[in-house]
Amino acid sequence: MESGPKPPPIPLGLMRVLRRAREDAQFLEQLVQRRSAAADEAGEPLSGNEKATLDAVPEAQLRAMVASLPVAPAPPRIERPEHDVPAPGGCAADVPAPPRPGLLERVFGKKKGTP
Repeated sequence: MESGPKPPPIPLGLMRVLRRAREDAQFLEQLVQRRSAAADEAGEPLSGNEKATLDAVPEAQLRAMVASLPVAPAPPRIERPEHDVPAPGGCAADVPAPPRPGLLERVFGKKKGTP
């Protein structure tokens, strides 16, 4: 069952902006009102073509594009034990790294200022 020609893919910069609008309702409203200016202010870099597309698309189509994107899943919650006990033997981060020799020690086998 064919429903017509497939629309062209959305450019990556524009996709980032639409995903952000999907996850942030306040940004979506700013985007609908001020389009590429809202994207610029939010620090979302867009090419000239992406800005022109964003500025030209009708509001209903823009909202439909945002609504059609899946919501990003929430990151998994990591449960910590009530009493955070270190693993036996400690963690590698708890052990200080040995001092690294300087260039003179590596080349000549002695520290600077020693005979």
